[in-house]
Amino acid sequence: MAVKLEIRYCSDCEYLLRAMQLARAIAQGPLSKIPITIKPSEEEGCFQVWLNDRKVFDKEETPHLKAFGSTVDIQRIKDLLAECLKAPV
Repeated sequence: MAVKLEIRYCSDCEYLLRAMQLARAIAQGPLSKIPITIKPSEEEGCFQVWLNDRKVFDKEETPHLKAFGSTVDIQRIKDLLAECLKAPV
């Protein structure tokens, strides 16, 4: 099964730039061979990362984030993706 990554974002919240920053960070690292899709969501406040059909990250489920979109958040998401790829996807 081919691995694919999807970043879903709220366009009303102007999360497109954050989605693009995350996609660029992923594309420049060891996960660079994974195809990435950036897709606007109809869900208000949405910022989610999906690996195939598995939700890896959801901003709404991570209320402790204070500086959403920071370098720390990007690294955390990359770490979560790496963990998921070690397990069967």
